[in-house]
Amino acid sequence: MKKTSIIIAVAFLSIANSALANFSGTWQTTWGDSGVTRMTLHQSGKNVTGTYTHQNGFIDGYVANKKTMRGSWTQSGNNRAGVVQFTLSPDGRSFTGKYNYDGEDSWTGTWNGVKIK
Repeated sequence: MKKTSIIIAVAFLSIANSALANFSGTWQTTWGDSGVTRMTLHQSGKNVTGTYTHQNGFIDGYVANKKTMRGSWTQSGNNRAGVVQFTLSPDGRSFTGKYNYDGEDSWTGTWNGVKIK
């Protein structure tokens, strides 16, 4: 009986540790040297979509592993776009990220967020 309990506990911990990050919510974000924008993300399975207030921005991505989201950003207000990557903190209340502009090979700057809802 003791051996069965240990096996069940290990299986439960494996399932809990393999859960995908949940990026859903409203985030106060900062990007680059001084940009600030509010972002709302919705997650369904591995797919993540959302909007942000700066230049009518849109996020479209996927959860690549347990804690990282990769995708693209577009801004209809100034016709800019690029790639983004966010990594969720262990407590799920913040993320650190980076972004670039289309056509660039390296990351342009940081894009970090704190969950507010």
